[in-house]
Amino acid sequence: MAKHCEVCRIDLADDYAYQGHITGKKHAKNLQFLEFKKAIEERSIFVSNWPPHFTSVQVLDFFLKYGFIESHKCQRDYALIQFAERETVDFLMSRPVFIDNHKLRIEPRKFYQNERTPVTQASITLSYEDLKDIFETETTFDSQLIAFLNAVQPSDVAVEAKYGSVCASLKQIFNIKFRNCKVHRFGSTVTGLSFFHSDLDVYIDIGLPIVESEDDTKPYEWTPKKIFRVGKSLLFKRNNIFTDIVLIPNAKTPIIKFRHAPTNIFCDINFKNSLGVCNSHLIKYYLSLDVRLKPLVIIIKFWAELFGIAGMGKISNYALTLLIIFFLQQPERSMVPTVVQLQSSCKPEFVQGWQVNYDENIKLQNTKNENSIPSLLYEFFDFYAGFDLGSKVLCPLDGKAHPKTVFASAEELPDTMFRYREYIRKTQNPMLMHTDKPMCLQDPFELNHNVTSRVNGRTVAFFQQHCITSREVCKEVQENDYKTLFSILFTRETKLDKPAKVRMLIKGELFLKVGLPKNTVLQPNVIYRGHFTINDWYETVLNLVKEIFERVYKLKVKLESMDREVKQQKCDVESDVHTKNKTKTILECLGYFKLWYGRKNNKTIFDPTMSALDREASISDKMMEELKKTPASSIPIISFTCIIQKFQKPVAVELILKNNNSAQNMFKEFSDQMCNKLNQIIDKTLSHMLQYKKKEQPSQSS
Repeated sequence: MAKHCEVCRIDLADDYAYQGHITGKKHAKNLQFLEFKKAIEERSIFVSNWPPHFTSVQVLDFFLKYGFIESHKCQRDYALIQFAERETVDFLMSRPVFIDNHKLRIEPRKFYQNERTPVTQASITLSYEDLKDIFETETTFDSQLIAFLNAVQPSDVAVEAKYGSVCASLKQIFNIKFRNCKVHRFGSTVTGLSFFHSDLDVYIDIGLPIVESEDDTKPYEWTPKKIFRVGKSLLFKRNNIFTDIVLIPNAKTPIIKFRHAPTNIFCDINFKNSLGVCNSHLIKYYLSLDVRLKPLVIIIKFWAELFGIAGMGKISNYALTLLIIFFLQQPERSMVPTVVQLQSSCKPEFVQGWQVNYDENIKLQNTKNENSIPSLLYEFFDFYAGFDLGSKVLCPLDGKAHPKTVFASAEELPDTMFRYREYIRKTQNPMLMHTDKPMCLQDPFELNHNVTSRVNGRTVAFFQQHCITSREVCKEVQENDYKTLFSILFTRETKLDKPAKVRMLIKGELFLKVGLPKNTVLQPNVIYRGHFTINDWYETVLNLVKEIFERVYKLKVKLESMDREVKQQKCDVESDVHTKNKTKTILECLGYFKLWYGRKNNKTIFDPTMSALDREASISDKMMEELKKTPASSIPIISFTCIIQKFQKPVAVELILKNNNSAQNMFKEFSDQMCNKLNQIIDKTLSHMLQYKKKEQPSQSS
């Protein structure tokens, strides 16, 4: 006889099948989710019918007097409010509730039959519509600012109560295995920059020595892998409290993501990144130096989140805050000190090999900058609107923007980077900072870390275009005492202009001798042997770039002009390139096929002895076989100029791609692909050439 499972809403053939189903993982998971939804429903209400002149923020303030609100979702005409206690809901449902003599409609929160998720952190992000009434009701910028901050940020007391309970739960569960463990919050919940929907970042110190080893079989040694495995096990054993667990073990800093069911807070925990705790305290200290700074950061953070500039896969909130700090360090403002200044008078204390302490009691010069918050907003947007982010490394350590080429060699680093220099010299196989990225922002403590390494060129251009638009907004509303600043700043859309140029850097480093054939014999009277090696590396890289354009992307490449040294095997005198700091090569490129798109779908099995360049060229050849079945366009879809510029101190090659007549989206797609793939192909090909002791030969087409 057929049986029906109400939890999973499926029919089973007979009782035997039913019994097997209800003991399975799928049923258990659905049952757990059903119980969770029931718990949410018991602590939540649906509210509507409030007075037309009331804002959603005012409605939330009204309900806060009845009990602590864990989460909410507000629209213009209704709100879903989740309280910490069931008793609060019972009280509100037992009697009529009035706002300003207006009876509210309050109903129990109910999930639709097919609704799989309750109100989550992601779904309660405030939009401009949620705040619109504030900016229309309040008549001055100052009153709007106060109302805005109250609307987007929980109070310090609420933060401690809400996120502190998650930390208490974690400490309780991890104490089972690690009796001396400590749970440290970091990120926005520590710096004071959290929003109502902010996630929680936690570093767990197990209180025991950690052995950096791949062998995790020894019973009395705790390796990172072993700690991660035990931590995962502890959380899964309490899956009624810690739900939606996601493991990311292979990241630079392995993390475990989960949702804390009692509070509905999303949390990331790690057992490695204690530097995050130090960075958070540094930012908190900076914000304490001037009362204008915290509101300034909150406005910019909300602005960046609203327009999709900040967030997952874009500019992180941490990086955005460092951009603001760097801006405030500049001499024309001097509102906050550099990290070098803060560390100049204290005995160093190290975490993970980097100095993290600083003197909070250092006497700072009183800033002469008395600009208002709107004026500082204008200056921030103006500062980054035209900043050459492609060729500089922004360093809050010393408050300076250094050329990327400086970071190609330890000897070229400025004196303020002496700890980074020491790290490179004393560390076997050091992890160097990724400067071959569209944007480089150095961490103030972990000096080999580019905190914007995952930001692509499109996001950088998008950020700068929004800075241009927002700068004009600040300028426009100055005449009305900034009364309309928020309403225009948060609604003015930006059209992304065609990027004028994209920069990339290829560094010599380990591959300087890669281009020399094994049988190369230098004459005994050659003085500049090093120059010969460097010159040959230049030629090798130039050939590789040209080969990638022609063989991988099937571009028509024309050598327009070149400041070229005389190639010679004798090298008995020093040629021009050895005395010049840099020379240029210009390539004019046309493309008729969109071969940078869909490459992952065309991967095949290759000979392991093939170079990365040959493998990529093989993929393109396969794609061309399909493309040739359709008529080819006589008009190029991509047209750009590639300027290849050589640097000798330190040894590097810079590529500048300038869009000519390409469609906006086409050049962005291609330049993004170049930023992500070009260095990778060149590095792997050079490594392959070292391994097989051969010089890459130009193809017949070149």
